[in-house]
Amino acid sequence: DAASDEKGVRITTLDALWSEAEPATGPGRRVGLVKIDVEGAESAVLRCCLGTISEQLPLLYIEICPSSLVRFGSSIDEIERLLDGLGYEFFRNIGERNSTNDTFRIARLMSLAEGGPFFDLLAVHPTNKKYSAITKALVDNSG
Repeated sequence: DAASDEKGVRITTLDALWSEAEPATGPGRRVGLVKIDVEGAESAVLRCCLGTISEQLPLLYIEICPSSLVRFGSSIDEIERLLDGLGYEFFRNIGERNSTNDTFRIARLMSLAEGGPFFDLLAVHPTNKKYSAITKALVDNSG
């Protein structure tokens, strides 16, 4: 169900949006990617779309900043529990961030605590069709 904020902007969850859109888009349509960058409210966003995520198992690209998560009463442990419970595996970009060449080098994270003070998380479910290409592109995490 959608609501409006004080400025009249429509506010909804991904679960509600997908529920509304799915009949119009047809039964074969999929959610392929969910990108979340909400300055610390990532856990709240994830909780509002767990239905769609657990059903669709899309790629998840999430900006992680532990100090920002704390401002919203959350933590990397909470995000890890949410995604680990769905069977997701964790990767991160170890290439130069926001550079002119936008190099993307991927490394596996065994836990989100390995990611550091600020990183972009790529969470991939092993059943996702992109999983094998992502694991083939892995580089040594020490780089």
